[in-house]
Amino acid sequence: MAYFKAPTDVGVGNTFLVMGALYFCFMMFGVFMIRVPREGWKPENWTAPVKPQALITTHDVDVSTAVRTPQFWLLWIILCVNVTAGIGILEQASPMIQDLFKGMIGPVAAGGFVGLLSLLNMGGRFFWSSASDFIGRKPTYFIFLALGAALYVFLPMTGGDHINSVKLFVTVACVLISMYGGGFATMVMHIMTGLLVVGFIANFLVKPVAEKYWLPESASLAGC
Repeated sequence: MAYFKAPTDVGVGNTFLVMGALYFCFMMFGVFMIRVPREGWKPENWTAPVKPQALITTHDVDVSTAVRTPQFWLLWIILCVNVTAGIGILEQASPMIQDLFKGMIGPVAAGGFVGLLSLLNMGGRFFWSSASDFIGRKPTYFIFLALGAALYVFLPMTGGDHINSVKLFVTVACVLISMYGGGFATMVMHIMTGLLVVGFIANFLVKPVAEKYWLPESASLAGC
């Protein structure tokens, strides 16, 4: 923004154009690098599991049919509230830590805090996605939504008017952003906690898709 700044323009528009162009280039690189394996390809020394794995489904549902199932909309709610909470913590991280610890944390330290959250945001994607391979997707989201809501309520208590612990505040915020399931905005913490509770309930209600939605090919494979 400083590069594009002018007497009549702070440079926001041009900055977003450059960022968009860079994002486009990186995304296109990923698109052209990914390839579907040739038909019949298997990893070296791979053998089929004796029993179906829990994270691999044999029941396929057509896209146009999927949007009419309750599971689709429950998953949409879970993702929506989870991402909303996570974006909240990134958006307000700098002013929030300065407001909770007046006179202790300045703009420079707050900027470092935001940088730390960005690293945890990236690292959490690897950690939690890998963990979900072992404990399952649904239990992972239960952790996100239940623990996230609890930490969300506790986070303001670490401020200067209560516990007054910068280390505790940073630790809790890092856990929240690593899950991308907790966060906060300046005046709406209880609302965000409520969103996570809604997501928790939606996650609880997710069940296997009813057989009536399966593709015919999926049903025939299941009987093999």
